Amino acid sequence: MADYTGKGSFGVVILAFVAASCQTPVPEITSGLDISSALRVGQPAEIVVLPLVDASQNQNFTAQLRAHARVEIANALIDRRYTSLAKGFVDTVVAREAVSIANSSVADAAYLVSVKGSWDEDAVLGIRVDRWDGSRIRDGGFLYFEAEVTMIDSGTGETLCSGQISGTVKAGGAGAAPIAGSTRVMDATTQFALAIIDQFPRRWPGKGKN
Repeated sequence: MADYTGKGSFGVVILAFVAASCQTPVPEITSGLDISSALRVGQPAEIVVLPLVDASQNQNFTAQLRAHARVEIANALIDRRYTSLAKGFVDTVVAREAVSIANSSVADAAYLVSVKGSWDEDAVLGIRVDRWDGSRIRDGGFLYFEAEVTMIDSGTGETLCSGQISGTVKAGGAGAAPIAGSTRVMDATTQFALAIIDQFPRRWPGKGKN
């Protein structure tokens, strides 16, 4: 005789719950970013996001991924009520500074100070990726990264944010990872961008130039 007590399905539910509870929470971020009081209080409005630099050993953070990350960082800044200056406008100066960028770290405060004011901006943001491990992209959409982040005040030259951030993010965020491999990689890169900008304080209207 069939058992209609539901005990079997209840056991499956319990096992699924236990398995889910044992999974590593994502994103799992370790942030060593030092956010200055000047960023929290002054909250610059117009920010230049310089092209991201791949300093990883295997050079896995490709040009396509860097370009995508830069767009997503700009979008994340806008979501937090900052203004990210247009890429085309920024890159006219970047092209002129190509040799200087190649010969220094884009996350070096001294370098950022040397180019500040070129866009009549409030702040300049530089990000260098030191490790980019997508070996688990196919296995659930997981991406591990390590990055150096620096932002300077273009008026005073003061460092507003600096330090290292690392961790694991997942394509799809808290939801299911996209099925297509290429989409997974792009979405995981989006999550990387969000993980960085989520460390920044939300800007209140009326601050900065706006």
